[in-house]
Amino acid sequence: MNYPHHRRIVKSDGLDLAVEELGSGPALIFAHGLTSSGAQSIREVGALADRYHIIAFDQRGHAGSTPVTDPRLYDVHRMAEDITAILNTLGVDRAIVCGESMGAATSLRFALDHPERVTALLLCLPALSDEPNPARDTVKAIGDAIRKMGLSAFVDQNTRNDIANGAAPEQANAWADILRSHNEESLITACNTVPDWIVYNSSEELQRLAMPVLLIAIDGDPVHPLALAKSLAVQIPHAKLNTFEQRNQYFENPAMVGDLIAGFLI
Repeated sequence: MNYPHHRRIVKSDGLDLAVEELGSGPALIFAHGLTSSGAQSIREVGALADRYHIIAFDQRGHAGSTPVTDPRLYDVHRMAEDITAILNTLGVDRAIVCGESMGAATSLRFALDHPERVTALLLCLPALSDEPNPARDTVKAIGDAIRKMGLSAFVDQNTRNDIANGAAPEQANAWADILRSHNEESLITACNTVPDWIVYNSSEELQRLAMPVLLIAIDGDPVHPLALAKSLAVQIPHAKLNTFEQRNQYFENPAMVGDLIAGFLI
């Protein structure tokens, strides 16, 4: 079923954030991952609009939000406060807060800073913790490749590689459209900055989280290590871990993420 979409711009930290709303009910805000966009968030959780007020947004520097070329603006604390700005602008006091990869980091930081505003926390493919991403050189190499090739050529090659490696053309082309929606220099800056984030300083911070928490992870993904998700599940009270054994299980059926979230929230 299609639900009416409401699009708006929210101001935060001197930047414009492109926000999209659909559905009604308890608020559920979703922060996408590095190189992704709010469009992908809607592909993952949009079907939940029959029971939730879905809030998807382009994180700063991505897609329809203000490009960011100053690495100091790609800061996990400042980006967590983008969630604050969005909720405040929409008049939402408390929300189910979800994030994927980079978005899992900003969502976790928001929950640590504003636990009273989080009814449940969903962390998909966590990649960052109290130390930089262990595969950060791989992520930074993406930025280097974009700078060398140009974004358009990089996207074309990446799409061909995805299809050659077994990705469904529909999914590969949808991802290509998302990549093309970004400002080239902003995306390069993100790839070279975000993998070095320190999201929290100690397990004591995590142990203060009292809300229900769902972690979703993939086995065998070095950028989103399963060991990190398992560690978070142990350190965070009331946390549950759901694991996919194959990467394609997760990425080729985006709506599966929404199904897992819906099952957890029942």
